[in-house]
Amino acid sequence: MTNFTNGNGVTYGLTLSGSTYTLVITYPAGGGSPQTITGIPAANVLTASGNLTVATSLGQTANYVIAPGASAAITMNVAILSTSNIHVGGSATIGSTVSLASTTNIYVDGGAVTAATGQLAGLLSGTNVYLDNGGTFGNGPALLSALNGTAVNFGSNGGTFVATGTGNPGSVIDLSSLTINGFSNLKDNIEFLNLASQVTSYSIAGTTNQTITLFNGSTQIGNVTVNGTAFPTGTVIEGQSGPLTFTYSGGNVFVSAGTSTFFCFLAGTRILTPQGEVAIEDLHDGDLVMTAAGMAAPITSLAVTRISTQFTNHAQIMPVKISAGAFADGLPKRDLYVSPDHSFFFDGVLVPAQLLINDSTIRQISRAGEIVYYHLELEPHDLIIAEGVATESFLDTGGQPRAAQGVVNLLPLAEPKTWDDACAPLLLAGPQLESIRARLQERAETVGITAVYTVAA
Repeated sequence: MTNFTNGNGVTYGLTLSGSTYTLVITYPAGGGSPQTITGIPAANVLTASGNLTVATSLGQTANYVIAPGASAAITMNVAILSTSNIHVGGSATIGSTVSLASTTNIYVDGGAVTAATGQLAGLLSGTNVYLDNGGTFGNGPALLSALNGTAVNFGSNGGTFVATGTGNPGSVIDLSSLTINGFSNLKDNIEFLNLASQVTSYSIAGTTNQTITLFNGSTQIGNVTVNGTAFPTGTVIEGQSGPLTFTYSGGNVFVSAGTSTFFCFLAGTRILTPQGEVAIEDLHDGDLVMTAAGMAAPITSLAVTRISTQFTNHAQIMPVKISAGAFADGLPKRDLYVSPDHSFFFDGVLVPAQLLINDSTIRQISRAGEIVYYHLELEPHDLIIAEGVATESFLDTGGQPRAAQGVVNLLPLAEPKTWDDACAPLLLAGPQLESIRARLQERAETVGITAVYTVAA
């Protein structure tokens, strides 16, 4: 077997026997069980850069493979009533057309797929695209209409869909002709590139399927409908608090999910300093706080975020209450209130509070009126002590997705920090998370706190 691994940790193991390959796809931790596909014709497998023709015959089902490290120019020429399964661990551009009576499934396993230049509207109509383990899919240099009728399906380990507009005055990035399934604001991203003008307001409508519409003045400049989100609905004008944050730099626009970028602790949270515990609202830039390693570090930025009451009673925004003693005896020392995506340190990893909720010792609460969160930043990112427990300082990713933030990204800012700059890896799924959750549940049963309240999504 020859192994090919991409930058997202997905490995394609290929074994040639006679004229056919066996493919074993191995995923990174938390990405699922290995998948084995046998009997793939050698002509259908690309392990280096080159051309690949997908020409599935009438009534046939066939598999095609672009291994990690390979770059493919794919020509689609499939017959009716056929099924083509294309596995992309590398990168690929897709040209030509598919039969409307055929089925094409593109599995982007940590790789990248775009439509080729000059493709007509509906190039991939009826195609199912599956994004997982950091896979990326978009229209690329082709007109966005090339993706009309495409279904984009996000998997359990995250992916990114990129919609590129023309940037022409009056143009709209309209994704209403696509179906977007399984979107999770914990892991997935949708990017708009080349908007025609600056975003001055946006609206969010719907429940199970939510439509996000971007405006410049009264003119619509972009929209997308997704399922899997639970943002509060309504219209937000630039400068108001809301579930999306817009940043502009050098003519570029970066939009991230959430004023949650700036969430952390509610007022009253006591932070350990060399002089003892101090309420976070009484700290200032330059003050020293103690890290979990016992070192004193200066606060480089202390900021506050106020959330409008129109966004109350919502799982994306409402505080998570960590009851005193929820983690261990005296940990935390008092009830601790944090934003849903604020992370705690367990077993060498950072885990967002919302993933620890057990509806007893750790639960989300509803608050009326304005919610005020404080965050403090250290350089570099580090663990601080809040109410006796190790938790993260603020990591300024410039709006980049973290636990509960990734939704709509537009032309990223230059060199924002990423989770590679974090003091510990971020854990969102997998056996280690389940072990931590089980331990906290056992603790909850030991202290005898029963489920009392959960905020509805």
